[in-house]
Amino acid sequence: MNALINILKKKIGQAKRGKKQIKYLLVLDDVWSVEKWDELKNHLMGIIKNGGNGVIVTTCIQDVASKVQALPNQMHQPGRLEDEECWSIIKERALIASSMSHELDLIGKEIAKQCRGSDSGSSGYNSEKVMEGLQTHTNLQSLTVSNYQDLEGFSSLQNLSIDISNELEVLPITKRCSSLEKLRISSCKNVSKIGDRLSTSTYLKELDLYLCSNLSWIPDFEGFSSLQNLSIDSCKELASFPLKVPLSSLKKLRIHDCPNLKYIPSLDGLSSLTELELNKGGEGWSCLLPNMLRSNTSLFSLTILNLLDLIWIPDDNLGRLNCLGKLAIGGFSEE
Repeated sequence: MNALINILKKKIGQAKRGKKQIKYLLVLDDVWSVEKWDELKNHLMGIIKNGGNGVIVTTCIQDVASKVQALPNQMHQPGRLEDEECWSIIKERALIASSMSHELDLIGKEIAKQCRGSDSGSSGYNSEKVMEGLQTHTNLQSLTVSNYQDLEGFSSLQNLSIDISNELEVLPITKRCSSLEKLRISSCKNVSKIGDRLSTSTYLKELDLYLCSNLSWIPDFEGFSSLQNLSIDSCKELASFPLKVPLSSLKKLRIHDCPNLKYIPSLDGLSSLTELELNKGGEGWSCLLPNMLRSNTSLFSLTILNLLDLIWIPDDNLGRLNCLGKLAIGGFSEE
């Protein structure tokens, strides 16, 4: 919206200087907020005050439609789609393969029914109804959600991704998510802690924390004996990662842009790593490197960049890495 307003300011300047007579038909599709509507309307009226111009706004929110309606009876509300029509649109957008199992077909039709005639199913009420409908399918194994806080009913989930949620403050991991194998949490800027129900997970193989800028607390992880991939990226407030047991199965470790994250003592002595990336970590990570490099003779990819307390790496540590195929080192301390 800001970019659009800036363009309109230029057009207004041209019109006032008499260089150009401007007529417009502006289409704003899928509008969710009217926060800057008054400012936009004033700019539009400043371009030309004669008739012949128009604005079309589409939205699924009644309050938005009421606000942008210039004259009475100008609002048009399309009829609702039948459930089968809604499911046909969702299936076309969501699926790449042409065929699906009978169970997935039933799940999809349930989602379409909860959309209540809208192919987007985007209102908060509809989203809750869709999630409630999905909870009845006990074999659901993979789920990606945004701005949803209750995962209590998903007992069979193996793959969970929580993305772009500005409302969550505590991650909704409950004891019924004990079968998780992959967990990704990304762009949840207000999340400050992870619930302690995740701490006893013994099946989790992949954990990916990305762009959780306020995440500062993680419970003591007593399980995690199956963890193979661990990635922590752009979690700038995170200072510690309390792993209590050695991760003997860990193969990929990535710490990136976490300036306050101190080294994790239980990572000392790892022997199964094939990929290691340490970039812009906090204090103490350099003290782990000698043992990590000596123990992991199968290491294929090694990236060590911008560690504040790292001055040098002994040549004999790198000489042991006979399987190394990718190496990036730099940003050493100048002290």
